[in-house]
Amino acid sequence: EASLQILEHTGVRFHEEEALKLFHKSGATVDGSLVYIPQHLVEWALGTAPKNIVVYDQKGTRTMEVGGYRTYFGVGSDCRYIYDLDTGKRRDAVLDDVVQGVNLVDSLHNIDFVMSMFMPTDVPTGTHEPHQMYTMLHQTTKPIIFVGESLESTACAIDMAAAVAGGQDKLAHHPFIINYVNTISSFNHNKESVQRLLYAAERNIPTIYSPG
Repeated sequence: EASLQILEHTGVRFHEEEALKLFHKSGATVDGSLVYIPQHLVEWALGTAPKNIVVYDQKGTRTMEVGGYRTYFGVGSDCRYIYDLDTGKRRDAVLDDVVQGVNLVDSLHNIDFVMSMFMPTDVPTGTHEPHQMYTMLHQTTKPIIFVGESLESTACAIDMAAAVAGGQDKLAHHPFIINYVNTISSFNHNKESVQRLLYAAERNIPTIYSPG
């Protein structure tokens, strides 16, 4: 109830024009970047959302059914540093750490999905995300949760997965990737995050949208 009151009377800022147009079209009150979302619109939106989302692996096998009280386990993403297992010392993470980490996850039957774990520093600036995605696609067939800093990197990740799936349509019907999005704050939804959400939604790619 408190959340509904905040959405309707305090409002939330969205710094993305397409999102503002969608809110206005749906009946929300839009004042610049500030959006006031009425309770009935929230309840309508929740009613349209599927109660269960099937996520596959790269082979097309049903792997996770995300809904209800089911729980799945996996690893995280983008650690800048690593404690080297050979030297015991803290150092910059490199691409080989991503490779070894994904290989480990692939071999552990109790781990359901993979994320990149490390942000490699030995690749050209601005290219770590496609390198992470390439590694995950090649080193495991488990479902992939990927992150991104921009619309362009998200489009690239989805294109890479579609190439593996045999096309965008096949990926949309049997998604084995999940788009993970953080926002600046609960009250400020930055342009890049909202763009990433809308782009994935238009292509039936599940998204974890975390405005924490």
